[in-house]
Amino acid sequence: MSNVIQFQQPAAHDIYADKIESLKSQLRQELAAIVGQATKPCGTADIDWMIQKLSDANETLCELDGVMCLVELLDA
Repeated sequence: MSNVIQFQQPAAHDIYADKIESLKSQLRQELAAIVGQATKPCGTADIDWMIQKLSDANETLCELDGVMCLVELLDA
């Protein structure tokens, strides 16, 4: 009888889910700050900057959702 030690590899979801949720939370906070800025008087350049930031954040959120889908596939 041999002594074999088996290690169970953690699921990809367990490894990445918390990190991705943390990034999404940070993005939501940034979005809230940008929206808060939008309620103050500002010029066209500021509005363009806000629109670009919102667009970038939305794109990143979509990418993070895509990464989570891939992680789920790895665990399947």
